[in-house]
Amino acid sequence: MTVHIKISSLKSKLLILIASLFFLNPCFAELNKKELNCLNLAIYKEARGESILGQQLVAKVILNRVKDPSFPNSVCKVVFQPKQFSWYNQGKTEAIGRLLKGSTRGLKPKDIAAYQEAQFIALTMIKEEVELPKKYNKALYFVHTKVAGKLKWLTKKKFLGKVGSHRFYGNKE
Repeated sequence: MTVHIKISSLKSKLLILIASLFFLNPCFAELNKKELNCLNLAIYKEARGESILGQQLVAKVILNRVKDPSFPNSVCKVVFQPKQFSWYNQGKTEAIGRLLKGSTRGLKPKDIAAYQEAQFIALTMIKEEVELPKKYNKALYFVHTKVAGKLKWLTKKKFLGKVGSHRFYGNKE
């Protein structure tokens, strides 16, 4: 008998197992679940389908903004800041509300897997357990490559690099 396993399914199950171990570990109890869910939602909505690095960099931008005095001082305030993320500009939906509470009800299996992958990435990024390429350390902005050429304000920013379908920027020094 031959057993065929989809790599993406196996990868998702492994990520779920690892994330579950993190969430059950009492040393992670101090994590603010609301902030984690906001970061998770942003990664899922902005970078679903991107590489792990691409998703990590989206999270890095959000976390960098929290530390920067020009932006709000919490993950949720950064994520829900007006006119920052296209998926939120379209309005808060019932589905977004469910996802913020960690519920994947109504999602297709592939979207559940993407959400769970984003959840693991959010957790590792908040705990600062990921080392990213140094050139992205000061990333404060990202835009989809399809719209990058249309945004004049980007000329005032420093281009840091492109990963997947996103271009990453920081402030010029």
